[in-house]
Amino acid sequence: MRYATPDFPTVSRNFTIAKVIGILIVAAGHYFEGSLLWIPATIALFVFGFSSGYFTSLRYRGQTDQAGFWKAKVTRLLPAVVVIDMFLLALFLLEGRPGIWTWQSLVSAAGLSGWLNWTGAHNPGPFGAGLWFFTLLLMFYLVYPLLSRLTQTPRSALATSLTTLILVSVLHHTVDVGHMLWLTAGAFVLGSAAGGNRLPLAPRAYPFIFIGSLVLLAFLNAVLGLKTLNYPLLLGLCVAAVGWLLSAPLPNLGLDRLMRLDACILEIYFIHTYLFLRPAGWPAAAGWMISTVLVIVVALLLVFVRRRLFEKTHKPATA
Repeated sequence: MRYATPDFPTVSRNFTIAKVIGILIVAAGHYFEGSLLWIPATIALFVFGFSSGYFTSLRYRGQTDQAGFWKAKVTRLLPAVVVIDMFLLALFLLEGRPGIWTWQSLVSAAGLSGWLNWTGAHNPGPFGAGLWFFTLLLMFYLVYPLLSRLTQTPRSALATSLTTLILVSVLHHTVDVGHMLWLTAGAFVLGSAAGGNRLPLAPRAYPFIFIGSLVLLAFLNAVLGLKTLNYPLLLGLCVAAVGWLLSAPLPNLGLDRLMRLDACILEIYFIHTYLFLRPAGWPAAAGWMISTVLVIVVALLLVFVRRRLFEKTHKPATA
């Protein structure tokens, strides 16, 4: 069996580009609700989760200072969330949104709206739209010190990965929460297991598996209306996607320019649903393009404000 050991700069570049493309796909999926964009959006969220687990594991594996780990994450994320929430509060007040001053808004502004979704709690406020992934991210950081101990060796990492795949598959089919919660949650664990461990890869196979599975999934849904195989095909797509990113450099094709948006991924994620424009009489595609430009511009401005207010060094507030 051959092993591929990708170099760190290549993997870092791959995931940076993939995350920027991914957040734009997620935003487009929210704009065009009900479209087949849910397929690449699901893959994008898996890549986000896997990336967080993978790079966190590479950076912190073997460290025993749990308090220091959590402090580093709070220091990294809190300034961005504060600036974003201040912007959203001003926007909601300007729009006259109801339910701003509720306890649910406080929970949602802290990035914990996922718990409101999962428990079925009513959220009368405007904060927290679609932020269940961020809640997952915070939960991952909370349990990472324990998770790192479960993935210290290749054997334990493999056992943890297989157990996770079985568990999330069972939960997906038995506990329906309305979105790909379990698959995305599993991505964090799989990424943690992959970080620092040598995995058996067939680099040339991943692009073919990915493209073939994507075409088959789209065909079954769009042409035949067959959804029975959605989950196994999606799981294969997600694994193939991260395998591709781990094993082979993405082609240039001007993609490196997208890396400039890496610093504002969190801002785009938080604000995009609130800045959608749908001008009457305009094609939906035109409204989406205008909205995307607006979201990116505002996100970059929020990053600028955050850096001026909080940061001595300009580091992105990504996972």
